[in-house]
Amino acid sequence: MGLDGTNEEPQLNIEEQIEIRLQGILKKISDAPSNLSILDGIISEIYQQLLDEEKKLKEIARALEIDYNRAISCTSIGQNVSKIRNNIKYIQSKVAETNITSQISGQELDEISSTIIPLLDGISFGIEVSKELRNIIEQYKKEERSNIKKELYTKVQETIQRAKVHKYSEEVEKIQKKKVGFLGRIIGKDILRDEKLKNAILKRDLAQKEVPQVKTSVPISEMIADMYATSIIELDSKFTPEMANVRNNIISNFKDTNNGEFTEEYMKQRVQNKLKSRERNLPMVPMPATGLFSKIKEQIQELQLENSELEIRIERNDGSLQNRLNYCLVEEDAIKKFEQITKSIVVSTTDRNLEDRLQKEYQEVKN
Repeated sequence: MGLDGTNEEPQLNIEEQIEIRLQGILKKISDAPSNLSILDGIISEIYQQLLDEEKKLKEIARALEIDYNRAISCTSIGQNVSKIRNNIKYIQSKVAETNITSQISGQELDEISSTIIPLLDGISFGIEVSKELRNIIEQYKKEERSNIKKELYTKVQETIQRAKVHKYSEEVEKIQKKKVGFLGRIIGKDILRDEKLKNAILKRDLAQKEVPQVKTSVPISEMIADMYATSIIELDSKFTPEMANVRNNIISNFKDTNNGEFTEEYMKQRVQNKLKSRERNLPMVPMPATGLFSKIKEQIQELQLENSELEIRIERNDGSLQNRLNYCLVEEDAIKKFEQITKSIVVSTTDRNLEDRLQKEYQEVKN
């Protein structure tokens, strides 16, 4: 107790202070081999997991015949990992070169504290922050699989579009070649032909412009149901070769999360709701008429009404399919995080004294 009655810490002499610092340094140096090995193992293992996952994603994309151009090689992650490994080897050599005796001076301890210890602290920091990398791998899997599904959704819609455009283009050519005779013109068949031609042209134009509402998540079953609905409504329940190929690729690479395999019967059930929804959106048509003239007139009226609806839809959907499907993919937050964390480990394990000395030598040679 001091003269004023307060508790005071006993003052340590220089030798005692050096001893305490020495024990702390010796502890970090003795832990260094294990910590260096731990960090090297974590970085190597998780980086390989990232590369393996990217390989799987590319294989899925290749099987689905969709473009998948995002690549880890386009980031600095590989360079960061190489730098970390090189830093670990450098620190291992510095630790091996460090010789501490019981006769070490305070100045020598200062030198070690300013050179080796920051690097060992950097290794400890690296071990701590690298724990987050495992979570980032899982985030990466979810993000990129979501992106692949969105790319697949675009492919499905483009495939449907091409099938519809091809069908109505053929109809336009067929109607244009059809001739109407004198008697046909008397009963209005020429007007009916013109309305049919207009109808086919409008449907072709609409197919080129109309796209489904963009969604943040599109179930695989819905993509297949879209193709089945198009087949039933537009293509006489047939699949074009391209549609069949896309459907088969999807079925081969995905399973429904609730029902397992995408069976024909299951998909027919799924498509019924889509068909009912489309029926509700069809325009009302007049009641059936009797007599030849009345039937032709009725058909003309039905087509005129449908054509008016088609013109409204075309105006509302004025924009190409590709442009309107260019919605943003999921940002590669996982890759950015992985890149940032590995960069921070590079910085924490880099010998700044060595960098400064090399930079100074470079400037001297340059001058």
